[in-house]
Amino acid sequence: MLIGYKDDLDKNLVQSYTNTGVVHIIAISGMHLALIYALLLLITKPIRRKQLILLRIVLVLSGLWLFTFLAGAQASVVRSAVMFSCIALGEALVRKTFIYNTLALSAFVLLCINPFWLWDVGFQLSYAAVASIVTFYKPIYHWMYLPNKALDFIWKTTAISIAAQILTTPISLYHFHQFPVLFLLTNIVAVPLSGLILFGEIFLCSVSWVTAFAKLSGDLIKLLIYWMNSYIERIES
Repeated sequence: MLIGYKDDLDKNLVQSYTNTGVVHIIAISGMHLALIYALLLLITKPIRRKQLILLRIVLVLSGLWLFTFLAGAQASVVRSAVMFSCIALGEALVRKTFIYNTLALSAFVLLCINPFWLWDVGFQLSYAAVASIVTFYKPIYHWMYLPNKALDFIWKTTAISIAAQILTTPISLYHFHQFPVLFLLTNIVAVPLSGLILFGEIFLCSVSWVTAFAKLSGDLIKLLIYWMNSYIERIES
């Protein structure tokens, strides 16, 4: 899950993720890069002085691209890395970035490197999902107001899932001839859990040299992954 290595995954489990519409969790995607980017911004937050802003940007970009190459530099990861790099550079120049321009710039750069990515299903779904979320998330989220923070968090997750499906559904139907009707049920639980697991795995790597912390965090991550797999398999059945 951390670096997108799927060769040793059980095929039935992968099929369960596919059938329930959450296969993006076990493939490195924009969601992973967004979490990494947020974590890097949090870590470098103490560097606020204007004289050191360049240092902060260098550290953030270095972390982003190090993770990108570690994860195999797949099209979806490189796309996200280019997009977040543009956002980071915009912030360094004290300029507010327009997300559609950033998305278009990243697509242009990637297609200059390899024009055949335009016919790659992952590339198409990746851009369609981001464009769909950017366009439709806020209108969908404003369909209802929930004062309770827990319910509001669930509704936010649901709204993101609904928004992502609007532009990706035609592509999925064209290429795979199926539509995962259970995506709302699975995403509500699987997306927050996968975020916790990802941060837990990063923490595990950072404390791997301390046996007690490594064992404790490893056992906790194992339990979270077991819960997520069990939930997805039950929803599928």
